[in-house]
Amino acid sequence: MQPALLAALILSTAVPARDARAGDPDLRTPERLQDLRVLEERLKALSQAVRPTQVAIKVTELGGGGSCSGTIIDAQEGWILTAGHCFEKPGQAVAIELPDGRTIPGTTAGLHCEGNKDCGLVRFDPVEGIVAARLGPSARLTAGDWLAPFGHTHGFMKDRAAVMRIGRVVHQREHAVDLDAPMSGGDSGGGVFDLQGRLVGIVSTTSGEPTLGSMCTSDFASSRMADLKAGTVTGGRTMDPAKLQEMWAGERGEFEPTAEAGRGAPALREITGEVTTPWLQSVCQVLVDHRPVCLATVIDASGVLLAKDSDVGRSSEAVEVTLPVGTTVRARRVARDRDLDLVVLKVDGEDLVPIEWSDAAVPTSGTIVVSASSQWNGESWGITGLDGLRENTVDGLSGFLGIRVEPGGPDGQGGQGVKVIESTIGSPAWVAGLRAGDRVLRLAGQAVTKQGDIGRIVRAYGGGELLLIEIDRDGSPMSLLTRVTVRPDDRRIAQSTALFPASRRASGFGGVLQHDTPLPCMRMGGPILGLDGRAIGINIARPDRTATYALPASRVKPLIEGWIDAATSGTTLPTVAPIDLWPPMQRSGARWIGHPALAELEGSSLVYAFDQQVDPGVIEGWTDPLARCAWVAELDPGAYDVFIEAGLVGEAERSATIDVGHDLPRTRGGDQGDGPDEPADRAERSTRVRIAATQPPDERVTGRMKLATFPAGRIEVGTRGPVVVWAGRPGAPDLVIGRLTLRAVDAAGDPGEDAPKAAPDE
Repeated sequence: MQPALLAALILSTAVPARDARAGDPDLRTPERLQDLRVLEERLKALSQAVRPTQVAIKVTELGGGGSCSGTIIDAQEGWILTAGHCFEKPGQAVAIELPDGRTIPGTTAGLHCEGNKDCGLVRFDPVEGIVAARLGPSARLTAGDWLAPFGHTHGFMKDRAAVMRIGRVVHQREHAVDLDAPMSGGDSGGGVFDLQGRLVGIVSTTSGEPTLGSMCTSDFASSRMADLKAGTVTGGRTMDPAKLQEMWAGERGEFEPTAEAGRGAPALREITGEVTTPWLQSVCQVLVDHRPVCLATVIDASGVLLAKDSDVGRSSEAVEVTLPVGTTVRARRVARDRDLDLVVLKVDGEDLVPIEWSDAAVPTSGTIVVSASSQWNGESWGITGLDGLRENTVDGLSGFLGIRVEPGGPDGQGGQGVKVIESTIGSPAWVAGLRAGDRVLRLAGQAVTKQGDIGRIVRAYGGGELLLIEIDRDGSPMSLLTRVTVRPDDRRIAQSTALFPASRRASGFGGVLQHDTPLPCMRMGGPILGLDGRAIGINIARPDRTATYALPASRVKPLIEGWIDAATSGTTLPTVAPIDLWPPMQRSGARWIGHPALAELEGSSLVYAFDQQVDPGVIEGWTDPLARCAWVAELDPGAYDVFIEAGLVGEAERSATIDVGHDLPRTRGGDQGDGPDEPADRAERSTRVRIAATQPPDERVTGRMKLATFPAGRIEVGTRGPVVVWAGRPGAPDLVIGRLTLRAVDAAGDPGEDAPKAAPDE
């Protein structure tokens, strides 16, 4: 059967048309779980019917640097409807990525781009096997109507179809409708459909948070269709390339808070709560050093749990779990699966209920999923956005090392490994000491034999995770330790937001379920449930501002029996001390220098940023008041002055604060610990440092922000051993931190040039 005929059949049967209005009155106000089941069936049919109409568009005249989405609206004449801001002017050459993987050429036609009135057309020569969407009315949309936007979020990706999301009409404006579906850069121009499969809008702008955006209405686009086909530019202006790049990265608009008619409406929370309530005893909260980091799913009544491994880490002995009854108990690590980013924890708990797993196949796009929590929270629900599993080998937050290597391997280069031809200044590779001419032999214990091995291995790491690099330098083997970071050019996507921060490790898990539930990274590790109340997976990562990844039950279930056996037999993973796990502060005479790229980052919003020309970079993203960065050094007894580089934009009188402290080695015995086998709290001291503005707000930034060096207290060390030095609890989100330096008190010399005459703010 031809694709066009199949799509038409689906729309005419599975999604019956109602001419009374664009929305569906029967589902606008769900009152029971059965209403969501009906909605789910509509969404599944809608996904299959309209996804073949969605395309990605690249403006090739601008070097392919931007990508938008679009909807085929005429398969006979060859017209694609998209957003007006997706191209600069009529007559530009574009590359069109079709749903079946083919790439065909096209040309931009007319556009209208003026505030909320944002639409444009692309013309192409018709080809076989394409499907067109049908335009529907948007005038009768009203608050609470369900809408499904599609789009190529963050640009076209091979083997990933247009992603489906779900939202509701929350506000109506002239020629625009606001909806609370997650959208971001790359979605612009994508089609927004009602439950009858009719195109009622075009994705236009997003808000600062991912839970609200707007669409230009189909009615307005229809009113301008003749001008658009004629190649007319209306709206008072054309788009310059610089503005296009900004909008491709994710246009921002001003929006009112989501109304009660949205996805988080109280009535919907009550209904989805029916799904999660039976499993409140199956989800726990995990704390590391008394800080909530993730959730855990109960897999055995004896107290065996699954949590996110990269969030729990290996260096802290203070791993605790808050049970559903409210009691917080110690937990021990039993086993870890780095590929899946899961860690098995064992606790002594009562009344824990193992989650019940689904035997169903991988759900199709449009399936409603509910994320269970350790407390009632029925608002955490969404839909799966793709058919089948997604191989998330490349994502915006996947690891970045910062080197270029020669193609080939031992056969092509006459030696082992691959040869480095460039190490980017300020990158993790540069900071570790990797230089041009070195040969990379192994990464993370895995052999490197060809160019593609580097990216394959590094992309399985998240920003801040440790990576061991084994190299050959002029015939001598060397081992380097560094922390990978996110790609500097991907930071423009604004992966993390204040309400929904992204996970530090968000890629390399293999096949995952992608759904649009808005969850912060601290909620990973909990189960996602189908409407039948059974777990279809475990939430494992928040990769960006629009998606959540989950490991499907089919990948987790075969491993559970072995994990339970290990936990009940007493298996325990050893805790690795920071001095044995982290790259130590670099010593230079009587100074110890903590490079920003080598800091342990605690807090989902923190990232290491560099400009590829200056070394070192900075740590930024202090939106979490509990965030901190930490270094470790082996120190002899004595006194050490502490200095920290920092930057702050503002007028001369502006200032901010940050705490700088240290944790001395743990001691045992006495009343400091919880018992003879329990670790005592670290002896922690901190100083509040006032950071004066280092750069006027109107001064052009040509590279990184200007930094200054501030005194940050003194450390007294009684016995030789590792000392953790940290900076955190910031007083301003736009503060940036550079190097932290320790200097023995009896050493001469200044900590750095142009150090301000500032004193700690006690």
